Amino acid sequence: MDLPSSYDLLSSIRFLQPEEKIRISNFLPEYNDYHGKIHLNNSLGDKKLDLILKELTEDGITNLGVVFSKKDCENFINHLSNKICFNSQTQMQSNGIGYQFNINKEPFNNENNSYFCFDPAISLAFKPLKDFLENSDLIKVINNYLGFHSLIYFSSTWCNPTTSETHYVHRLHRDYDDFKFLVMTIYWNDINELNGPLEYVKKSHRNKDITKPSTLLIGSAGTVTITDNFGLHRGNQVKEKVRYITTIRFGQYFNSASVSNGFLS
Repeated sequence: MDLPSSYDLLSSIRFLQPEEKIRISNFLPEYNDYHGKIHLNNSLGDKKLDLILKELTEDGITNLGVVFSKKDCENFINHLSNKICFNSQTQMQSNGIGYQFNINKEPFNNENNSYFCFDPAISLAFKPLKDFLENSDLIKVINNYLGFHSLIYFSSTWCNPTTSETHYVHRLHRDYDDFKFLVMTIYWNDINELNGPLEYVKKSHRNKDITKPSTLLIGSAGTVTITDNFGLHRGNQVKEKVRYITTIRFGQYFNSASVSNGFLS
């Protein structure tokens, strides 16, 4: 019997339950070749590495607390001014028109637009973020959880104005990027219950029967979370005060998401 191709395996993920996905990924050599040592007593943000790994393994989510200073956050938001962005979660999903960003002008103050995204190079070139992504403890803890030497395969910075528009990401769902991947989320301004906090169902990344309760991830500007987005999660409508966040995805460079989002070059 012929073994399924890599493409067939990736395509099958959305039809798998968490337990099945884990079982298959444990047999794939390319997902299990990391043997780097980490210093478990070292910290990222306000959390020790051993606790980060424990929370990711058991809950599918960890909150590192405030990693970036208030000044860093202000500088990042100012850095977006006049940059070109697109009216969707990704450029590939947008109308293809590049808009020069100014939060006080059309179309950014139009309540019918819930997402604007910036080119990944804009955020990844921001020095405080670039330095953090090169942190050896961060790299090792991510690779240790995933089980292989990961790369950033997708990144996006979003501006979410207040909106009356509902969006498909506002319902609980799983992401099917790959057998193993992690998502880092950075809040560049304060996020409360009313301006689009991420919501996550702990332990659902490993168990199909866990569908509630969900946890609202509110946090101050500079907060960083890491999630296994195969777990059930959703965004929330921004009802007051614009939201600025960056998401960065770690995993295999080639997967279904990196292809569909047009990040591969």
